Amino acid sequence: AENITFDETTACGNLKTSADKTTLHCTPSGPQKQYPKQREEAAATILATQFFTSGCHYWEVEVKNLTGWTVGVVDQGWKKRRREEALGQDKSSWALQLDDGMLVAMHDDEIEILREQNHAERLGIFLDFSKGILRFFNVDTGFLFHLTSGLCLLYQNPTFTNMTLPAAPPSYAEATAGDKEPGMGSPPYSTQSTLMLPPPTVPIHPSWAYVHSSPSPGYTNPYASDMSSPFSDPSTSGSYDGLSGNSWEDKNIRRMFVRKVFAILMVQLMVTFGLVALFTFCEQVRQFVQYNRILYLASYITFMGTYLVLVCSTSARRRYPTNIILLGIFTLAMSYMAGMLASYHNTRVVLLCVGITAMVCLAVTLFCFQTKFDFTSCHGLMFSLMMVLMITGLLLIFTAPFGYIPWLQTAYAGLGALVFTLFLAFDVQLLMGNRRYSLSPEEHVFGALCLYMDIVYIFFFLLQLFGSRE
Repeated sequence: AENITFDETTACGNLKTSADKTTLHCTPSGPQKQYPKQREEAAATILATQFFTSGCHYWEVEVKNLTGWTVGVVDQGWKKRRREEALGQDKSSWALQLDDGMLVAMHDDEIEILREQNHAERLGIFLDFSKGILRFFNVDTGFLFHLTSGLCLLYQNPTFTNMTLPAAPPSYAEATAGDKEPGMGSPPYSTQSTLMLPPPTVPIHPSWAYVHSSPSPGYTNPYASDMSSPFSDPSTSGSYDGLSGNSWEDKNIRRMFVRKVFAILMVQLMVTFGLVALFTFCEQVRQFVQYNRILYLASYITFMGTYLVLVCSTSARRRYPTNIILLGIFTLAMSYMAGMLASYHNTRVVLLCVGITAMVCLAVTLFCFQTKFDFTSCHGLMFSLMMVLMITGLLLIFTAPFGYIPWLQTAYAGLGALVFTLFLAFDVQLLMGNRRYSLSPEEHVFGALCLYMDIVYIFFFLLQLFGSRE
């Protein structure tokens, strides 16, 4: 393996190297080296002392205990331009980045989301000039990153102006098996004939972009670029916060995202209906919550506060563990409200409503995965139904002094159950990623929050529909 050292003269930002030039630190303050035309908010970057023009080369980078990092290679021209572009934002740099748990490959101002992995502690980078191949490995697990489940780039010509992808990237075993070049240790390269291209004449520099172990909230581009990534909140693509009109190329990412959302949702529902059962079947608890209504008010205030924070703050709902803590508090507050409302109803009615809610959710989920109808494009209809529901609720408030009006209560409860059933279908299709709009794969907390709210509100309206007038 190559013995890579840092070139401190190329450091940008508050970067310091060790005496042997093999370890990099980011100081909290101090003078920063600035290159001409460099953006003020550019990330801290540094190049290696070594550069390569031919042959096969392999080196390793330790990224242990870092929650964010960017590692890549650049050609000599990138260095001469004094890094007017960050790593991966032009045709002369290739990078692999981890930020806020999301692993992405970057090249020529394009970003490809890779399958989420556990944080790697050591990266292996392999460069083969004879075949024009660049590979990134997880040294600990032997996992080969390429653009669908890892990263593999081919240089089309010596100027590195194009990029193509092999039809079937080699496995780690294939990559580590092969002939050794004289003078090399044991570089992991494949003997498979992928695409024989002339070696480039432009020298290649190993490069790093250091990201502090406590990155900025949410998944933001640490290079302060004005480019819009397919997994951020797009503001110019006709979508809104947390949603993207772009389709997901990688089905593995979609499946992983859906599994994560439904796993969180399952835990939320177990907590909620566990408290509902406790408040319904335990007479002492039932009496306690009915005679201490101030706790209901406190839970409602907590519910509204955490809900507004999770919905309005992108950084709060994306940054771990803040998002999990807020979601847990929100779930407990909502669960207490559901349990208290259930305590005023007959046990059979509560069980009936729980059963109907479960069947409705199952039917809607299966329907959304089978139908070709796109609920995500029905914003106007959903808004209109929500306005009708809100106006009906206001009528109930104004007519409350005149007594109980059965038909109006029934209409309101039935309409509410219908509206939130449609919202459940809307939110389920947002998770699928094959509709007009889809949730960003970073929004697993937001997705679970939406589904949870839909299900609990369906339960609330069913209680009102089937419960007694009291």
